[in-house]
Amino acid sequence: MRPGHCTKLALASGASILLLVGCPQAPEPEPDLEWTCEEAGNANREFTERVLIEGGLFEMGSDREPHATSSWPSGDERPPHAVQVSPYCMNKYETTVQQYEDCVREDVCDPTGLNWDDPNDGSRYETVINHYPEECWGNANEANCWDYPVNGKTYFQATEFCEWTGGRLCTEAEWEFAAKGETFARWDHPWGNDDPTYELTNIPSTGPGWVEPVSSHEAGDSPFGIRNMAGNVYEWVYDGYEMYPEADEDNPLVDPVVEPTGVDGIYIGRGSCFFTEPLRTSTQRTIWPAQFDWG
Repeated sequence: MRPGHCTKLALASGASILLLVGCPQAPEPEPDLEWTCEEAGNANREFTERVLIEGGLFEMGSDREPHATSSWPSGDERPPHAVQVSPYCMNKYETTVQQYEDCVREDVCDPTGLNWDDPNDGSRYETVINHYPEECWGNANEANCWDYPVNGKTYFQATEFCEWTGGRLCTEAEWEFAAKGETFARWDHPWGNDDPTYELTNIPSTGPGWVEPVSSHEAGDSPFGIRNMAGNVYEWVYDGYEMYPEADEDNPLVDPVVEPTGVDGIYIGRGSCFFTEPLRTSTQRTIWPAQFDWG
């Protein structure tokens, strides 16, 4: 997930990892005043920076042919269509273990899906512990483990955390705009169309085989400076699932959203993770909201 006026929190599923991404709309500015973004959650923690995304027009989706470094475009990506998004703020980083623990300690967030050595010491870990490097196993209080992305969280836990920070989950359109930027160009990854390298992303062909700290891979930032939108962990977005409509540049969709449909609905995860090769910035993924074993 990413809290903020877009919150990002990392989710893990048994076979994969999801990120909880949150995006509240930036507040309407008064005339002649600039947009601003407050930090997410506990300002005394690291990695709470929110980035102002001023909105714009872009092409959502893709009809691209297979690409050597991308997944092939499925029907979920089609048709490509014009979308206009309004200004909003988004967390620069994925939600850390420490940030989610703050929410648990305030009796707001549910620690289910995490385990701990001593329930009284406040340390929590996700169920699929081998998603972390070995030095973090059973050592949740170690400072060198707090800055890893929290994962193993459902859609509803992601929503709960984002609201605690004063944010919400980003819509799918907001997430893709933050990953692509204001462009109708063929933009496969947040950094462009260059082949993935370790400097850019944490995926099987480049990474160590587990999640890495949320500050990793600065060279792979999106056009807006959002970190790890491809690789490391998957990310939840607000929307329920349905196929895309058609829309051209002269008549774009404005701030589209598919309202979620409760516990029986199908929800969307975006991005890619440390054990899947990079997905396009336009690739949809679907998942049951309470399902941990997603893959």
